[in-house]
Amino acid sequence: MEEVQKAVAPPISRLRAERPRRLNRRDSGALNLRLDVGIAIGMVMEYVDSNVDALATLRGYAYSHSRTLDEVSQDLLGHRLSAADIVDP
Repeated sequence: MEEVQKAVAPPISRLRAERPRRLNRRDSGALNLRLDVGIAIGMVMEYVDSNVDALATLRGYAYSHSRTLDEVSQDLLGHRLSAADIVDP
């Protein structure tokens, strides 16, 4: 799993850094958060490697820790949380 994270993290970081220049909309802040959620869903799906409902897993973790889905997604992308922390708390 660490190999996957090391391989995926640099391209995702570049995309996140470039995203504000590509999105020139008034609601880009909310759209950026939704993109983060989508990336986090993919990270959980890759970790579990099955047909688990990754969005439900992220929502469940967020709810049980009194956090928002956006906060949890940002922490996962920022490596303050790992997919293992979310799937196997």
